[in-house]
Amino acid sequence: MGQYNKLQNQYGGLLSQYMNNPMGAVSGIYDQSGQMAQQNAAQLGQSGMSNLANNQAASGFGGTNMPAYMQSQIAAQGRATSGMQSNAFLQNNLAKNQAALGVQQFGASQAGMYRPLQTGGTQTKQTGGLGSWLPQVAGGALGMAMTAMTGRGSGMFSPNTGGPSNSPNTNPSPNNVTSNSGGLGFWG
Repeated sequence: MGQYNKLQNQYGGLLSQYMNNPMGAVSGIYDQSGQMAQQNAAQLGQSGMSNLANNQAASGFGGTNMPAYMQSQIAAQGRATSGMQSNAFLQNNLAKNQAALGVQQFGASQAGMYRPLQTGGTQTKQTGGLGSWLPQVAGGALGMAMTAMTGRGSGMFSPNTGGPSNSPNTNPSPNNVTSNSGGLGFWG
């Protein structure tokens, strides 16, 4: 029981964190993935710059005498690297927010279904014994005795109560489909 109580405190704390601070629950992994995405974008940008420098050297251009075309290519590569880093930042933050929303919804759902083991006192209601079946049996026996003594019981089969009787059918309405003439009901 001691282990159960320890786990309940941890579980309750975890659900509380999920609901109240979902960003804190997911930030560790997404912060790390964001850093990795930034590093990958920087490496791709550096690779592009290196390719431009190699192409420039292979073409015979180098040093301080750089043509305007190569300057524009280096600037374009710089903008592409910035775009990759910006996109990595944006995508990571969108994923982080989406994960935080999912964690918050999960926490609220789990908290709504949370039913810990009851360990305190309880009140019980007795549903067995003579008190639950004796009145029904006694009432049934009394009703059968009344029927046997009077022949009619408590008016169960009286014509005034709508039950079966020996009198002929005196209601010719269309809703009354029985007939005393032995025909086919309403059409007989």
